[in-house]
Amino acid sequence: MLSLERTVSLGIESQFSLEAEAKHLPHSERLVMDDILHLIAEFACHTPLVSYHYLQTKDHSLIIPGLEHAGDVLDVYSRGVRENSRRSWLEYEGFYKLRKMIIETQDPSFAVWVSPPGPKEEGYGDYGFFYIALIPQNNFNQERRISSLALRINNFDAEMISKSKNLLQALAPQNTLPQNATTNDLLLHPVVFPVGERHKITTIQDLFSQISSFLEIKLEKDEIESGLSGKVLAKIKEKFRAEIYEIFTTLWSIAQGIPTTINEKRLFASLPIDQFSGGSCPSKSETEIPSSKSTKKENNETHWCPQCSQFFQGNQCGCGYRIG
Repeated sequence: MLSLERTVSLGIESQFSLEAEAKHLPHSERLVMDDILHLIAEFACHTPLVSYHYLQTKDHSLIIPGLEHAGDVLDVYSRGVRENSRRSWLEYEGFYKLRKMIIETQDPSFAVWVSPPGPKEEGYGDYGFFYIALIPQNNFNQERRISSLALRINNFDAEMISKSKNLLQALAPQNTLPQNATTNDLLLHPVVFPVGERHKITTIQDLFSQISSFLEIKLEKDEIESGLSGKVLAKIKEKFRAEIYEIFTTLWSIAQGIPTTINEKRLFASLPIDQFSGGSCPSKSETEIPSSKSTKKENNETHWCPQCSQFFQGNQCGCGYRIG
């Protein structure tokens, strides 16, 4: 049976220590709960897509909402770097570049950071992630919401690395990936590219169509829609509410120095605990996602707004932005 410490150390989406943040309760209660939820979503439920967001402040910091006391997300990320792990340092360097791109990008754009699985001896599995940042128009002197997505890619082998390189070069031709790109090259080369009516990529659905085409994988439309809208996480939270609260209570006790034990066999009885094994880095069907160019009139489709970075359904966002 997996130890609670090992379980908590796996796949934390927002890259900060649950036990450390439990010390800030009740301020960080929601954040700790969310991290436990993302942990279960990735390792137990194999959720293909989850969404979260950062805030870019007026002073050009990038923060996790509710975790302002911890500083810039890069500082938060750095605390999770393992000193003796080269892979961990490469992840930090790649994230450093991604953050810099986000901060410096002014026009509506997407950024993509590819994270293949790391060394098995360090506990990584055989799947990786495409981390996608949705960057809206920069309205100077205002906070900017950066919507983010973690798209899980199963069976991330050497062939998938080559396909990922081709995809990145198609999305951002100015990118200078080596001819025979490796896992490390992908980690160190996030890309950013403009979106909108005047560009090749107009909506998030266009991007998923490109990913599906270049990687030669099938993406279930309903799963993508559920990931964008947060419905899948809501279902997981409801189904495993008791487990989430028990893990949370145990973490809080540990953070306060209170001796505590947890009956893991009982706690995880409803979870496929044998599947709780190595992930990617710090986050299957017969129907391929159609291009948004042919589905823009569908009012039930989830869209991302390049002005306010919120998700909305239909043809118009609450901020006034219209599609088509």
